[in-house]
Amino acid sequence: MSEEWYFDFSQVKKTPSKQSDESYTPDYEQLFSKALTNLASQSSERITRAANKVDIETLRKIYEVMVSVLQEAQESKVSDMAVSIAEQGISAEELVAYLNMQADTKRK
Repeated sequence: MSEEWYFDFSQVKKTPSKQSDESYTPDYEQLFSKALTNLASQSSERITRAANKVDIETLRKIYEVMVSVLQEAQESKVSDMAVSIAEQGISAEELVAYLNMQADTKRK
C-alpha cells in the first residue's frame, strides 16, 4: 500500500516578483512553515519511513537547523518571561528561592 503525502499550499500568500508586478512568486517562508506544520501532524512511523529515503547528510543538516531553532525559541521565551517577571517587581533571587522551594516540595 503506497502512502501519499498531501500538502495544501493553495492558501500560500504570493508576493510580487522582482521581474514584474504582474508575475508572482510564492512566499517561501509561509510555504515552509506550512510544510513543517503538516509534517508535525504526521505519525512518527510515517516520518521515519520518509526520513529513511533521505541521505544522512541532509538529515544531519535538518537536525542541526532544528536544534538551533529550538534553542533560539527557548532563549526568546525565557527572555520574555524574565522581562515579564521583572515588570511585576519580582527579583531573580525571589524567583530562584521559589523554584528551589517547589523542587524541594516535589522531592518529598
